[in-house]
Amino acid sequence: MTKLPKLFSLAAAATALVAALPAQAQSEQGTVSISVYGGADFPVGGTAHDGANAPIADLGTLNPALAGTPATLQIQQRSQKDVFGTGWTVGGELAYAVSDSGEILLAGRYTKANGKLLNVGGAAAGAPVNATLPVFGDFGDYKTYSAELGYRQYLGSGGGITPFVAARAGLTRISGLSATLTVPDANITLSNVPFSDGSWVVSGGLDAGLAIPLGARASIIPEVGLQYVGGAKGNDASLGGLGLGAINDKGERWSVPVRVRLKVAL
Repeated sequence: MTKLPKLFSLAAAATALVAALPAQAQSEQGTVSISVYGGADFPVGGTAHDGANAPIADLGTLNPALAGTPATLQIQQRSQKDVFGTGWTVGGELAYAVSDSGEILLAGRYTKANGKLLNVGGAAAGAPVNATLPVFGDFGDYKTYSAELGYRQYLGSGGGITPFVAARAGLTRISGLSATLTVPDANITLSNVPFSDGSWVVSGGLDAGLAIPLGARASIIPEVGLQYVGGAKGNDASLGGLGLGAINDKGERWSVPVRVRLKVAL
């Protein structure tokens, strides 16, 4: 994430640079262009896992020292922002100008957000423990590969710095996710519990930004958006045995990507 300020500094420097460059249209009908970009992906909504209350007749199945002790797992809902940190994203784009102010685009990107270690609820244990013990989840990383089609509309075609809006939709491949669940006070550790399977899901978003010409055929483009990625298919191979088979039925993610893109007309 330390590289992000450098990207913004580059965009600011480019803005100053282009003040002396000749004005030109950002999209000329029939032009094919390619772009590469990178930036940050800030989670703003979506459920990483749901909540549930699951009775366990005997904790001895998880720790023989607690044989005969009943408990109830009280898992609380956690958001994407709770479970995953701010991500980073890189990608590329192929665009074709259908007019002097609009272009269709095919974009591909890779996004990764590191999983966190956090409290996900408690285990309310009966006699002889008679206490609610904290339960922690250490989640794997959130990783996606996306391919989307879209349309970008420039708000003016006279040249110079030009604002735009865009919309895109497509498919995203989410990598399988696992988590290590621990109840430290009960000396219970369940390592690498499958949480969701690798899945293809629907994705899409809206973007807005500024196209800043760098010369006759290149532009640097700071942009921000709102992005949606659907939830992966839950894996209940282990969670089902704990009575937690419903907590992984969601997983959708809303985020705000902030990117800098370099575009070159072919």
